[in-house]
Amino acid sequence: MFEQQQLLANLSRIMASLLTMTIALGPSVTPAFASSAKPVTTHSDTATPIQHLVVIFQENVSFDHYFGTYPNALNPKGEPKFKAASNTPTVNGLAGNLPAVSFLKAQAYQDGHAGYSDPLDEQTFLVNTINFLETLPTWSSTAVVIMYDDSDGWYDHQIGPIVNTSTGPADALTGPNACGTAATALPGLNPANTHALGRCGYGPRLPLLVVSPWARRNFVDHSVTDQTSITRFVEDNWLGGQRIGQGSYDALANSITQLFNFRNLRNSRRLFLNPSTGEKE
Repeated sequence: MFEQQQLLANLSRIMASLLTMTIALGPSVTPAFASSAKPVTTHSDTATPIQHLVVIFQENVSFDHYFGTYPNALNPKGEPKFKAASNTPTVNGLAGNLPAVSFLKAQAYQDGHAGYSDPLDEQTFLVNTINFLETLPTWSSTAVVIMYDDSDGWYDHQIGPIVNTSTGPADALTGPNACGTAATALPGLNPANTHALGRCGYGPRLPLLVVSPWARRNFVDHSVTDQTSITRFVEDNWLGGQRIGQGSYDALANSITQLFNFRNLRNSRRLFLNPSTGEKE
């Protein structure tokens, strides 16, 4: 419990000091390099100044089957062996030439999952990653999203809004075999399935943090978002608002644009933390 409290205190310190500043990966940090980096302010190919989005997906979900020890993930028995594409950068290779969108997944002991991940190990991964990204010349056009896959059954006192309904055998929220009425359920991947079942949601609330020189400082957003809010931001920023369709939640999700202030680039100072203590270096 003490370690969890310490991690929460350290994350709060990051947000209070600069909710707009960093995502890091890398064995070491050289703050002097950050001071000499030229800010990138042009964005002719994007709808916002964000040209590099780094998404850190913590905890535990099917995503882990592919990226649990990225880029050399081990799948459970019976599942296809993961093989990274030949041009896939390693985690420590995220230097200088970031792609437009990167998904990072910590190894299990650092992914924040209760039972096998120490909160301070998770802190080490997050701080090292953010410290590293801050040293890159692309930091002034970068945003980092720290998100979690699910609640894993942990208690939450506030139920989320039900934005999609379902009346399948696994549903029980509003009655036996029911989460509202199937008449308003999203369609399935198959166009013939106009009301896909088994997708009652949202579930319990999850943390979502944005760290960037463009993020609003000391800001807590009260909008309802989900994991596909990140997808929606990618679609709006790089794809002209194109949606996946066929029942994907990105059509319903709010974006994360309200977490940014694109009129104010805060790039004059960069905050580096000690990965072990969470204190300012």
